[in-house]
Amino acid sequence: MKGLRARALVLGAWVLGALPSYGGDVRLALSLDDLGFSKEETKSDPQFQKDLQARSDMLQIHQTLGLINCVPMVATYTMGLINAGSKDPDTDLHMAFGLTTATLYATTASFSVLAPKPKGLRTKGNSELHQVLAVVHGAFMVATPILGGLARQDESLETLHLASATGLVASYLTAMAVMTFEGAPMVRPILTFFLIPISALALDLTGGWELAPSSLTYRVTHPLHKVAGKSVAARGKGKCGAKGCEFLVAVPVKSFDSGDGNRDAHMWETVLAGLHPMVQVRLTGLKVGKGQTPQGVEVDAEVEFAGKKVLFPGLALEVTEWGKEGVRLKGTLPLSLKAFGIKAPALLTVPIKDEVPVELDLTWRKG
Repeated sequence: MKGLRARALVLGAWVLGALPSYGGDVRLALSLDDLGFSKEETKSDPQFQKDLQARSDMLQIHQTLGLINCVPMVATYTMGLINAGSKDPDTDLHMAFGLTTATLYATTASFSVLAPKPKGLRTKGNSELHQVLAVVHGAFMVATPILGGLARQDESLETLHLASATGLVASYLTAMAVMTFEGAPMVRPILTFFLIPISALALDLTGGWELAPSSLTYRVTHPLHKVAGKSVAARGKGKCGAKGCEFLVAVPVKSFDSGDGNRDAHMWETVLAGLHPMVQVRLTGLKVGKGQTPQGVEVDAEVEFAGKKVLFPGLALEVTEWGKEGVRLKGTLPLSLKAFGIKAPALLTVPIKDEVPVELDLTWRKG
């Protein structure tokens, strides 16, 4: 019996050794200061968050009024076409629709023009195209009623009036479609992270680690479109010693680029970037697969984001490079907006999916 018991203990030790562990809940005092971020990048800025909230609210009203204004604008255009081929045109109704359109148009534009523009906001992507189209349909909006008034006195101008109205409707609807179906503001917060240094028989984990240029990409899904935002601004460090290992990775929320300035600003507002400008990830409980070149690792990740902390235990990452020069890891963090208390933003009253996976492509160097 004693021989069998001894063999069982040896077998159990061999099985547990297949996934070596480098410490549990270890704290080696790593902080944002160790990662080289400036105070300006990490400090809370309530006024910035207030401006983001005001901008987001005003642009949502701008978008809603813009959609509503499609109705009287198309009705005005349709009535104009009917009047053009009628012997008894109803000009009063046409003018009433036109006045409604002009009033809503001016109101809609005011919410965009007066919306705060927080520091760091860049106009790009679909937002930039939307602004170009706004200049176009703005010019047509001014010219169309003027030409309409002149056409009542000189019928030869009616064709020019119709051409201007057609340009107005076409450019306006295109501007709406650009933002609604491909560039609606979103969120998406988001996030950040990671890293993972590892070790096995051929790689000594002891000492310091630094995160080399890496990328993190979040993906947001809505019934009308899908959005991806990428950051290459993450910084990270790690320490391993007799008591275990701890790794810290951080990335500015504002460094994620989805290709659209307004969408990024709405993301900042949604995830409270003004109050919590950084995402931090602490990694402990590192486990490395068996072999000289392991296929994967496991780690416990504590993510601090939008003012909340969430633990992701046993996160699996694929090893794509392994050697003395460094380690490259790829994986997906199964982020949930609800887990961080983030309300999913909506487009046309339909919210985005709660799941916002974050794809990690991280390279670590011994340093």
